Amino acid sequence: MKLHAFLATAAELPRVLRDGTDGFSGTLLSGADPANLSSLFELVTRGELPAAEALGDMDQPVASTGPDGPWAYVVPEVATAALAAASGGELDAWATEWAGHDASAGEASETVRALADLAAKATPDQSVYVRLEAREGAKDLPPSRGPAGAKDLH
Repeated sequence: MKLHAFLATAAELPRVLRDGTDGFSGTLLSGADPANLSSLFELVTRGELPAAEALGDMDQPVASTGPDGPWAYVVPEVATAALAAASGGELDAWATEWAGHDASAGEASETVRALADLAAKATPDQSVYVRLEAREGAKDLPPSRGPAGAKDLH
């Protein structure tokens, strides 16, 4: 599975899902998956967004090209705001704490800093999204609750 975080408007999602994230401000999130991102979102919001609720958000794509993906998920606004407002010291502390959640310390730091950078660049008409692309032949994606409510962008 590949996760790419990127900035886009809702109107740009069909192009991102069809063509990929080239040309968009974003980055590959190495070592991350929807479940451990939800624990990061709980951490950065100091529990305001519980991991279970964040995972529910990450279980429900906002757009898809079909049942085999790729899928787009929006990073919850409260997590985006917390990441955008964080100091370098906070980012480092979050990365260190989050590294215990199935990510290496280096990957955790890169992921937290990349998400914070995108969040800080977001404009009122843009959101931070995550594009999930399954490996060829993967049968376990999207997450078990499926793409209910996702807009199919065929």
